[in-house]
Amino acid sequence: MAFQATFIQEGKQVDYTPSSAVAAGDVVIDNGFKGFAARAIAANAGGALLVSGVVGLAHDAVQKEIGDVVFWNATGDPVGGTVGTGAATKTRGANVLMGRCINQALATDTTVRVLVFEDVAGETEALHLIPIEDLAANADIAARPFFVDPIDARELVEVGILTLGAPADVDDSNTVVIAIADDAANAIVTKTYNTADQPPSSDYESLGALAATHKLLAAAEHVTVAVTQGTTADMPAFFLVVRSRKTNE
Repeated sequence: MAFQATFIQEGKQVDYTPSSAVAAGDVVIDNGFKGFAARAIAANAGGALLVSGVVGLAHDAVQKEIGDVVFWNATGDPVGGTVGTGAATKTRGANVLMGRCINQALATDTTVRVLVFEDVAGETEALHLIPIEDLAANADIAARPFFVDPIDARELVEVGILTLGAPADVDDSNTVVIAIADDAANAIVTKTYNTADQPPSSDYESLGALAATHKLLAAAEHVTVAVTQGTTADMPAFFLVVRSRKTNE
């Protein structure tokens, strides 16, 4: 009988052959995989990367507290280092999850200690469907709360609408504006429909790029939707389609 699995190694460090030289102490990000070089590895030569444990990371000039979630910004500015060479940050965005702080790091400190853990795609992301009723022409919704995570900080990844019918009489004089905002009324994304840019008909459409700062939500922070219609503009019922992910794992 053939074995279905064979033990290779414990996984605290893994074999790695880089296409270009890696210096001792480098953070290695390769197609979402992350590791740390304890020793230099020549280009196209076999070596090993540490992938778990506690590491000291160069960090940006932002104070970090015990328990803060830390990401790696490959073009960040390290305290006391060369601008743009990479630094740990508390901002997710397109940065790679590293782990959680185990010590306080002041804005002037050159490193922060981080307990590393894996970020498995899909584990922390969720999809939410929020129904919005069929509004009469010229009827509006004013800053209605529709989303909150009472426990975890989250990042909104995308917000769109899925219409359940066809819009009517939307034009430049009778626009439809859908506005998504945070608790402080900061705009996360706003979409204006008009003559040239009609709402979708029984279809999905993203509302557009989200504001980098305001799409990051604290635990228990609400997200609101406002719908403003011109005199004859008449949106059908629709779902708000929201993708979000945890930022404190």
